[in-house]
Amino acid sequence: MTITLEQLEQVLVSAYPGASHPVLPRAVAVQRAQWLYGDLQAWRFDLRLTYQPIEFDGCEPMRVPKYRLADSPFNASKGPDDRKKGEDHEMFHGEGSGLDCPDLLKLSRVSEIDHTILAHTNWPRTHAKALRDLRKHVAVIEELLWLGRWRNPVAVRLNAKLVPGSAKDVDCCFRSEGITINLEVKYRPRTWLARVDGGFDVQDLSSLFDGVDGKFPIEPPQGTYNVVALTVLAPIDNLLRRHAAQFLDSHPEVAAVAVWTDHAPNGRNHEFISRPDGPARLLECLFKSDEEERSRAGFIRHPMRNTAERRELTPEESIRLVQRMAAEEN
Repeated sequence: MTITLEQLEQVLVSAYPGASHPVLPRAVAVQRAQWLYGDLQAWRFDLRLTYQPIEFDGCEPMRVPKYRLADSPFNASKGPDDRKKGEDHEMFHGEGSGLDCPDLLKLSRVSEIDHTILAHTNWPRTHAKALRDLRKHVAVIEELLWLGRWRNPVAVRLNAKLVPGSAKDVDCCFRSEGITINLEVKYRPRTWLARVDGGFDVQDLSSLFDGVDGKFPIEPPQGTYNVVALTVLAPIDNLLRRHAAQFLDSHPEVAAVAVWTDHAPNGRNHEFISRPDGPARLLECLFKSDEEERSRAGFIRHPMRNTAERRELTPEESIRLVQRMAAEEN
C-alpha cells in the first residue's frame, strides 16, 4: 500500500491540521488507524492520501485529509470520450467531497463500524470488490455510515430479502432501542448540481427513488418501519421535501424518508420526512449525530466556472422551472 500504519495514525490523530482541536480523541484515532490499515489490506485498496486546504478569513489554514479516486467518473481530468455512452456529461464536471475525493475520516468511521456493529459478519471481504470499483466506492461507504447513525443497532442483517419470491433486497435490517428498521440507502451524487446552482428547483428529481419498488413488505409487523435513506450533496430544501412527500403518497409501505447532507449551512445535516401521522419524531429519537459527523468539510467545485457563477439553464430545465413557478402561483 502507498500509506503506512504510522502515517495513517498520524493523519487521524492530527485531523484536521490547523483546526482548533482534533476531531477524534487520540485513543480512538489510533484504534481506527489499526482497524483501517487491516481493512485496506483485506480490500486490496491502494489508498492515495491527499489534503484539501481550506482557508477562512482571520484564521489559520486548515487541511482536510482526503483520498483520491483516480478512476472515478467525476475525475476532472476525464473528457467526454472517457465516459460511458449515454451518460450526462454535465453531471461529471464537478470534483470534490462525495465525488472524486472522499473524506478519510468517513472511511475510518466505516472501518470502526465494521469492527464493532458488524463484528459478527465478514463485511470487509464480502464488499471488497465493490469498494475497489471506484464507481461504487462512495455508495458502499454511505450505506455503512447510515447504519452507524442509529442508537445501539443490534441484530443487523445486510442485504436482507424481505419480500417472499422477490430477488430484491434492502441494504440492512436492524433493531434500535427495540424498534426494527428496514433501511434502503440511496446515494445520489447527481445532486451536487443543486449545490452549485443554488437549489433543487431546476433539477429533475424523478430518479431520486429509483430502485426502491419491490424491496419492502407491504404490511410490515407492528414496531417495524420501512425507511428510505437519501445521501445528497446539497442543502435540504422545500422542493426535495415535497418530492419525498409525493414518493410517500405513492408508496404506503414506506414509513419515512431520511435525508443526510454534509453541506448544511444552517447546521442541520439530516431530516426525517413522513406523513402527518408518521414516525418522523420517533425515528428522530433513535438517530444520533455527533461532532465528528457535523465537522466534516465537504467542498465541491466546478473547474469550468467560478464558484459564484451559475450555469445557464438547459431548455428542459427552463420548462420545468416555469411549470413549477406556475403551479406554485395557482
